[in-house]
Amino acid sequence: MLTPKQNVLRFVASLPDDVTYARIRYHVDVMQAIEEGVADAEAGRVIGHDELFDEILAKYEEGKDRVDGSGKGRSRKHSRVHRKKSPAKVNGVHPKTKASRRSTKERS
Repeated sequence: MLTPKQNVLRFVASLPDDVTYARIRYHVDVMQAIEEGVADAEAGRVIGHDELFDEILAKYEEGKDRVDGSGKGRSRKHSRVHRKKSPAKVNGVHPKTKASRRSTKERS
């Protein structure tokens, strides 16, 4: 079995000359994740698909009871009370736009 250093050196040698540091780091991270996954599997630190699915379903059912399913309420963030007021339009033109037009007319 190769050491991590030997693995990285072998990999880097196979890359094209114009490879970026970001791409090298990405591949090294993937190599490390794979090695950790294999080590976990060999040590028995795994969970079966059915067991994982049952665990996810149980968490979903638990969280479902906490959420208001009526769909009638708004979150506080999206409440009208907490929204910033946009500037009033006069004749369909925002005040800033109207003021900037005046200043250009006054200059000429």
